[in-house]
Amino acid sequence: MEKIIMDVNQLKVYRLACKVLEGKMKIKDFARLINKSYRQSQRILKKVEDKDFLGVIHGNTGKTPHNKTPEHIEAQIKDWLSYKYQDFNITHFLEMVLENEHNPQMPKKSTVHKLATKHGLIKGARRSKRRSFKPRPRMEQEGMLIQFDGSNHVWFGSERTDLLAAIDDATGKIVGAEFFYGEKSQHCLKVIKDLVEENGIPEAFYMDQAGIYGKVDREWESQIARAFEQLNIRLILASSPQAKGRVERLFRTLQDRLVSEL
Repeated sequence: MEKIIMDVNQLKVYRLACKVLEGKMKIKDFARLINKSYRQSQRILKKVEDKDFLGVIHGNTGKTPHNKTPEHIEAQIKDWLSYKYQDFNITHFLEMVLENEHNPQMPKKSTVHKLATKHGLIKGARRSKRRSFKPRPRMEQEGMLIQFDGSNHVWFGSERTDLLAAIDDATGKIVGAEFFYGEKSQHCLKVIKDLVEENGIPEAFYMDQAGIYGKVDREWESQIARAFEQLNIRLILASSPQAKGRVERLFRTLQDRLVSEL
């Protein structure tokens, strides 16, 4: 005989329903005590009258949900996140699986997130409280302004290198990027030279006030400033990292996704 298990709440509903059926309690009082509407309470009482204690047990109890992720798919997702795609965030993981794996049977993103959380494989977002800044409107046309900066990070294994990158302010397109040891003037000029040869001369560059780019209160010009002057490119020096937030966000994205793939 199949074992029937009832929780405390179901026992309470059954006990109160019996009192109503015995004429010891009114339906409105029963509805208030079980926090149900009058009509729903009537339905429960009808079920208890017909099925006895089975009337308070939900019809889906003991059944496998139709949308439950099959065990072999859950095991495959766990294996991928544990080894091949370790340290990938969920969005990046799904993109890589669809691109690289043969005929993957993947559930939707929210389901994958729940499975990863269940097995302790979720990659937490690196978020900290920051002062919010009003975003500066994008330039109207491509090539009007290039945001340029470098990021010193552990890009390859345990070794720190510098990624110098340039992003178009209007489109968000990466127009130049290369790895170097050190953020030096000759390295920056190499990326800028390739950028100009590939995309043409932009109207302006947006850079921070590092020594190799220039400083507002400094009398002598940097090598990069002199090169821009010869090409009639305007150099804009940002007063804070937040001022060139688009290239800063680019580096955060690359540090999350590119490092995992490399």
